[in-house]
Amino acid sequence: MTGHDASARPIAVDGLVGASAVRSSGRSRTQRTAAGLVLLLVLTAVLLPRWANPPVVGVASRAPLPLPPPVGACVLIDPTAVSVADCAQPHTGQVTSTWDAEQSLSATLSGSVEQENRCAEDLQEYALAPGGALGALGASGQFGAVWEAVPARLTVELVRAPDRDGAGDLRWSSCVLMVSDSRQYRGAVDIGERASGFPAAFRSCSWPETPYLTFGCDSPHGMEVLATMRPTEAIIAAGTAMVDHTEAELQQSCVAFAGAVTGNPDPTFGGRLEISGTENLGLAYVFRGDDPTFPIPLPSCVVRLHGEGGLTDSVAGLGTGDLPIR
Repeated sequence: MTGHDASARPIAVDGLVGASAVRSSGRSRTQRTAAGLVLLLVLTAVLLPRWANPPVVGVASRAPLPLPPPVGACVLIDPTAVSVADCAQPHTGQVTSTWDAEQSLSATLSGSVEQENRCAEDLQEYALAPGGALGALGASGQFGAVWEAVPARLTVELVRAPDRDGAGDLRWSSCVLMVSDSRQYRGAVDIGERASGFPAAFRSCSWPETPYLTFGCDSPHGMEVLATMRPTEAIIAAGTAMVDHTEAELQQSCVAFAGAVTGNPDPTFGGRLEISGTENLGLAYVFRGDDPTFPIPLPSCVVRLHGEGGLTDSVAGLGTGDLPIR
């Protein structure tokens, strides 16, 4: 078997075995290298953002507390929120005094009645202001001896911010002027030297058929009550209102009063309104001493609409403009 040396085969076989081992070893090193690269990429993805943006360490601070609405602002109040509103749109009231959260908390913890007293003072200021009494007409001057202007239908309530996020007593407080029945209304209160200082909702109107059932003049009505006779000692002593003035004097004075309130030299507006100052409409009484069994009815000064329809606003401050008839 010349040419077929048996010693050559193991060499060939050994060579094949050696090559396979080398290839197997190379694949293992490649896999380990790839796994290492994957691990490096994962660590880089996790750690690099932390190295680039280290966490900020600081001291927590209290967020600023909500501020109360400013004095004079109109506000809309519901059980969950108090928000500033456009005074020309329906709203609940108008702010007269305020305390921020810390001031309010201090007043509460001290047991002080400062806030309630302030609201009561604001009520007096608005109720007795010239605009609140249809101008100074009903308190002094030529009409003061005869007529006492019908007071505005108002109240001033202490309102606190809604308790959110467990704020407890750490909430602002405000005195808010409202219509006495807490209904929403339009318009801003102005207690300057004007007869029209209060929106129509604060004034007293009714229907002629039931003059004693008064309501805000921003609702349809047929009559507006301007004033009632001022009680005097002579009236109380005589037991009748017709002791200081004749009916003619009362009527003349009521017409003049209506002219001052409306700002129109013709308070009948061309005969569309009837003015009466001599009727006892059950709107005001005075008592003799402490005896409640002897009421003395007092005449009222009122304006009524002639004809069909109804008025939709107060006549106060209308001037020579058109009557608000529906």
